[in-house]
Amino acid sequence: MVKFSIIINTHNQEHYIYEAVRSCLNQNYKNYEIILISSSKQKINFKKFSSQENKRIKYFHVKAKYKQPELNQMNKIFIGLRKSIGNYLIFMDGDDLFEKNKLLRLSEILKKYKIICNQDLPTLIENNLKKKLKKKTFKYNILMKYIFFQWPQIYGTSSILIKKNILNKFFLKAKPFRWKLLAIDVQIVLFCKKYYNQFNYLSGLTKKRIHPNNQGANYMNLFKKIFWLRRNMQLDYCKFIKVKNNISLDLVITKIAYFFLRYL
Repeated sequence: MVKFSIIINTHNQEHYIYEAVRSCLNQNYKNYEIILISSSKQKINFKKFSSQENKRIKYFHVKAKYKQPELNQMNKIFIGLRKSIGNYLIFMDGDDLFEKNKLLRLSEILKKYKIICNQDLPTLIENNLKKKLKKKTFKYNILMKYIFFQWPQIYGTSSILIKKNILNKFFLKAKPFRWKLLAIDVQIVLFCKKYYNQFNYLSGLTKKRIHPNNQGANYMNLFKKIFWLRRNMQLDYCKFIKVKNNISLDLVITKIAYFFLRYL
């Protein structure tokens, strides 16, 4: 039977964290542990869970050691990796939720396929309303590679499953702390896509919350310098892990913008 380690990273998500942990405790697959790592000023109140439930939870409180949120998230996942005993790791942001059959469904596909890394397609929750996340099929259009550089669609940290030994190799080879503007989910997906068999199996097992504090929203404004710095970092990361960047209009514009903006 597969042993899962759910690594929950949280920072100032007190409005959501107890519901997130509860969704993990309610799993109908029982061979798993929860590793909860918080950098919040407010400590977790474990009296909200039963003594039996608390036996399943390993809790670590760490100080935020970086200015960049992506690096603090990465650091907590790195700590979770070191503390875990499962052979497959599942990530969770402290404001998201798992359906109660998530681990069971994942265990079923692991029996069928030799999976190294998997993204499940989440359901989005915004203002308490559910909506489907749309697949960006245009990314797979061969004509588009000459307009946009080939950046895969990422479903979020809470959608990631990865084999423990592969995550160890990722931290050794990809040097993820070097790429301070890139979240760990996209770095892992690209790394596994390059060197291993990365899949997108299953949907509706994860509930991803959409709210103003979502970190990715900070990089969506192309009139801001940070947009182009991050976009150039994406290209540099691909080059570092030996993912080929096709010459495209997007690549040329990004390099020109970065050239003029980097010293501002």
